[in-house]
Amino acid sequence: MNLLRTLFTGFMLIFVVNICIGQNIINLEGRVTNSSGQAVELAHIRNTQLNTGVITDKNGNYLIAISANETTKIQVSCVGYITKEISINPKSRFTNPLNIELQVFISDIG
Repeated sequence: MNLLRTLFTGFMLIFVVNICIGQNIINLEGRVTNSSGQAVELAHIRNTQLNTGVITDKNGNYLIAISANETTKIQVSCVGYITKEISINPKSRFTNPLNIELQVFISDIG
């Protein structure tokens, strides 16, 4: 139930941002997986420019608003994985959907 509420809030935020900013926003979508190709559920996708974020669903899918005019940095994180930061320039060619592979965090605690 909490997951559904969070997803709903994320999608509503994207909707509101699209209305407020108009044509200056595009939707970026994709899937987050681990190095074995398995979906990473509940990964956090954060747009550092708009200070917005969403989480992936049980299949690792996400949808987040990014600027259509400026380079945007997104951070992808999840417990047990190394955080990844990706720069996206919408004026150059980039893949949409953008599929992201996270690497497992291995701690050397002895």
